[in-house]
Amino acid sequence: MQPLQYIDRAIESIYSLAMNRVLDLRRLHYFRTIAAFGSFSAAARSLNISQPALTYHLRELEAALGVKVFERSSKGVVLTDAGCRLDDHARNIFETIDTAEAEMRQLAKVRSKPQAVTLLVTHSLAVGLASELLQGIARALPGVPIQLRDETNDRCAEMMVANAADFSLMFATPLRPRAQPLAWQPLYLVSLDGDSSPVPFQALADEPLVLPPRGNMLRAMIDRAAAAAGLALNVVAEIHGVVARRQAVLAGLGRTILPWSVVASECQAGNLIARRMVEPALARLIVLDHRETGDANLAAQIRSIVGGLVEKSLHA
Repeated sequence: MQPLQYIDRAIESIYSLAMNRVLDLRRLHYFRTIAAFGSFSAAARSLNISQPALTYHLRELEAALGVKVFERSSKGVVLTDAGCRLDDHARNIFETIDTAEAEMRQLAKVRSKPQAVTLLVTHSLAVGLASELLQGIARALPGVPIQLRDETNDRCAEMMVANAADFSLMFATPLRPRAQPLAWQPLYLVSLDGDSSPVPFQALADEPLVLPPRGNMLRAMIDRAAAAAGLALNVVAEIHGVVARRQAVLAGLGRTILPWSVVASECQAGNLIARRMVEPALARLIVLDHRETGDANLAAQIRSIVGGLVEKSLHA
């Protein structure tokens, strides 16, 4: 039975017994207390009312119903057959009300809990930002549970189109043209050795490159830039995943192109060198997408938090 049906049932039961406006929950409670104690005086003490007042209410109840509900004797009172039936009705009514109240309290507890916020993050951003995002949101929005999911950029966009997530931190895509721009993410040529000065795109012609396979957004950007510059790139390996490409460079397989956040710790430790790409600069637009029917205030808070963290992750 649904929670509201419990309330309807209780109201109908009470109304059917109280057409003359004499029988009500208070008098039913008085009646059940007398039945439980088997004594007017004991019931009056329990209810903290005078015995004459209790006697009056019971007399009015019996007059309204047209039946005697108690047999009186020098030893106290006992229920008549009619009283037993009324006691059954009263017990059911109070149990129904108790059940309805308990379910309403439970619903109130469930609804008072903040709903989890789903944040999608495209792979290359998640590698360097996932923990900072979780910590930053937890500090700024304590008590708001966050579900962070690491997805491909295409999957992030598809899930937002399907209204299957609250927010998505990803790169600009035609699938979600209204996503809010946050920052341009510069790309770096990552190698085991060399200096840290900017490197012209033309210099890639002489480098053994480890790149993502064709069909990848970053590979498409690099191929377009190479075609515009008339360069034939020396691709020695095609590897999915930014972490795998970083490891390939560490293993000496070649050089690759990655954002700073993916290689920051290795560069700071002196294990890798990252040189910013210039002439032309390679950069991707990071955007924050949000559910169109979502909470506008929450969206503004998340944008402020995420935007600040993204900005810090862009450069050496």
